[in-house]
Amino acid sequence: MKTVETGEERVKALGFRQFRVRFHGEIVRLEIARDEMPKALTIDMAQRFTAIFKDLGFRYVTLDLEGYARDPSTKCWICSASELVFVRLLLLPLAPQ
Repeated sequence: MKTVETGEERVKALGFRQFRVRFHGEIVRLEIARDEMPKALTIDMAQRFTAIFKDLGFRYVTLDLEGYARDPSTKCWICSASELVFVRLLLLPLAPQ
């Protein structure tokens, strides 16, 4: 739990105000408020998040595209026993018409 608290302190130091850090084994999932999402969705910030949480021992660093949720039970997850299945989204630019 101390590791998550340290991660939260470091994310706060990057200027984020409303967020949660959740962990699932070797995976850390960041939930960031929708109004702060544009700042989070940059290559620079992805590198910073990765450095913060890999330094804390996590193998995978993810950003929840649904954003921050006060009540995580409102989120929809695909679960099988104790295993969480994460779906990676590949965002491709639209081809010119």
